[in-house]
Amino acid sequence: MSGQMKGLNGAGTPSKDIHGLNDIWVVKMLDSIFQPIIFLWFCIWCFIVNFFVTLGDPFCLIVLFLLCAAIIYAAVAHLRIPPPSEEAVRSVLGPAFDEDEAENVMDVIGHRGACLDAPENSLSAFRKCKEQGVKGVELDICLSKDGVAYAFHDDTFDRLTEATGPVSSLTWSQVQELHIRPPPGHENEFEKEKIPSLAEALNTCLDLGLKVIIDVKYSTHQVRKEDPRIVFSMGFRPWYYSHRAFSGQQGPSSPRFRHFKHILAVGLDLIMHWALMHILVDFLGISAILFVKDALHSMKSPGGRQRA
Repeated sequence: MSGQMKGLNGAGTPSKDIHGLNDIWVVKMLDSIFQPIIFLWFCIWCFIVNFFVTLGDPFCLIVLFLLCAAIIYAAVAHLRIPPPSEEAVRSVLGPAFDEDEAENVMDVIGHRGACLDAPENSLSAFRKCKEQGVKGVELDICLSKDGVAYAFHDDTFDRLTEATGPVSSLTWSQVQELHIRPPPGHENEFEKEKIPSLAEALNTCLDLGLKVIIDVKYSTHQVRKEDPRIVFSMGFRPWYYSHRAFSGQQGPSSPRFRHFKHILAVGLDLIMHWALMHILVDFLGISAILFVKDALHSMKSPGGRQRA
């Protein structure tokens, strides 16, 4: 994915360079968190193999340990994605809240556009954000059957359109024939709102001077690896793998699994919580962490910098 949006497959390209400092993307990292887990498991496995293979031979143990360390170092160097420049991050996220530049802080973001006042992820919803003084919008990406990226949230068409079935079951030309259902109370105002392509959504937001947060659920690690200038964040909710719900007052609830699987899921949650603060931020070049509101609390990175 380059500055001219490779892979839109006929949906058009943005009229502006999306890598201009005011037009950088923020991509939420959702599915690539498993890569560091696999890496950690590889380290543990190497240690166990070394111990049993070289039992009783200290020299072989040292040699194999150094060899594994070199392999791991090379793997980390190859897989690690450097963070974008500080200037690029500030141009997207604005200054820190404790800095004296409050007018530049992106403190309000239109989730799927102004989705309570217009059909979600629609061009009208993005224009409503501008009218209401919002500085940034969040939108979601789906892929059509023929590989065209367009702005849509759900995995199926059922909730938001007159069609049914998976979002990847229709070609882009078929998707263009659908209409997005408006929110309650706005049925007459938005009767035939079309689903925009990603290019149309980006062009509209950039023309309006809005910053764009794109929720990418497809190969997000590969997207940023291809272009490290992309600014992205990672969503985090405590006890996500072991529980379906989390409350700030009651804690986790509704376990996803039972018995031994639940214990494994809890262990995975503990590893992820630790990895988020000690590995993932630097390994993936994360510029921001998106917390569920019930999970907001003061957190400190190893370097002592406040994260919330």
